[in-house]
Amino acid sequence: MYPLPAGPAHMQYIATVGFCNQFTLRRPTAYINSGLSSLDALVGIQAAQVPTATDTQIAIYDAPDGLIRSKHFVNLGASAVTPHIQTFKKMDSVEIGLDNTAAHTIRGAVSHSSPSGVNAFTTTNGLTGQTVAVANWKLLSNGSYDCTSGNQFPIGLQIQHFATRSAGANSLAGTALSVDCQSGQTNVAISTVRGDNRFNTTSGTNPSTSPPSVTTSFTSRELV
Repeated sequence: MYPLPAGPAHMQYIATVGFCNQFTLRRPTAYINSGLSSLDALVGIQAAQVPTATDTQIAIYDAPDGLIRSKHFVNLGASAVTPHIQTFKKMDSVEIGLDNTAAHTIRGAVSHSSPSGVNAFTTTNGLTGQTVAVANWKLLSNGSYDCTSGNQFPIGLQIQHFATRSAGANSLAGTALSVDCQSGQTNVAISTVRGDNRFNTTSGTNPSTSPPSVTTSFTSRELV
């Protein structure tokens, strides 16, 4: 297809939808020296239309990765239809593996931008009757380092929590690590195997050297 440049007479959409069961747009492309970004969107729901998720489903596959979401789909009607969008590298949601027994390998660095108001990562182990106790998360760093040019300080897990208050007068109390362990016959919240334990090496209260004070009073009888 050849979309006209943006302007009063430009092509607005590849397709507009009123009601459609299983509407699918695959691999939209443009001619050389043209581009899909001049469109208002690849697919649009027509004005005054009110399709529902039951009567209308929209999927857009293999669109260029450079298009932002608003260039894939626009809703001019009063519907609640949410399209499934999958580009060559990006997609709305991903489920990897046919069941929870599959193992997957990701090579290279992984960067994640957390959405607002939800937990960024959630790992749930809700299986019953398990006969092998394993770690839900395991971090293994067993590589080697060339220290010829200077000291190296590898870190197995680094947590940096720098949240700041942007508005309001109420206090913001940040917690970098919160641990809760319960429901077992023995519960250990934190267990270290080897190595020194160092707390607050830059600032803050060190519980090992400055334990909280305890005040006890006896009013009815003396201790013997």
